[in-house]
Amino acid sequence: MNAMVIVCSVFLGARLGVAYPSMWWGQWKPDGGCSPPEPGDFIMGNTAENGTGKMSLKNLKGDSVEAYALDSSYVLELSSISSGHLLHVSSGQLSSPSVGGMLNCAGRSAAWNSQAAERTVTWTPDAGTQGLVITLAAAEEYLPVGISQLTLNALENEEDKSQQNIPSGSQAQAKDETADPSSLLFP
Repeated sequence: MNAMVIVCSVFLGARLGVAYPSMWWGQWKPDGGCSPPEPGDFIMGNTAENGTGKMSLKNLKGDSVEAYALDSSYVLELSSISSGHLLHVSSGQLSSPSVGGMLNCAGRSAAWNSQAAERTVTWTPDAGTQGLVITLAAAEEYLPVGISQLTLNALENEEDKSQQNIPSGSQAQAKDETADPSSLLFP
């Protein structure tokens, strides 16, 4: 009888536990999880699907931007209805994740295992970076992982900054491609 209670408790405890996005890094990709997740990947016992996560890039003053300057750092804001988050950037360096965040893959991935619907992390572009794809994987407990993407381009020159009324050294605004999952492009 006691063995039955222990087995049931362990099984139920596992089903009621939280998903650990930090474990997704090495669990589903031959490269240790340093490439972005895609719909169709098998993650946390489920097939990943298009997600509804929201991402926005903001300058250090808190203004949303549509493009980025190579000489600036930005705050990437993430939100979803899920509480576990794994973030991947195609270029640049992530730093200073919000509470509970961990960095991996030479600063190109961040994960948050603790429960929260909103996260932030600082992103700094690499010199010469002309495009950026941000991929967010989000899941609630052991439900399917939703994958969302945001694509941004660098401002080409100082004239672009002035035409968009963006001071030098500032950022521009992110185009959120997560509103329509059918528009998501995955490499």
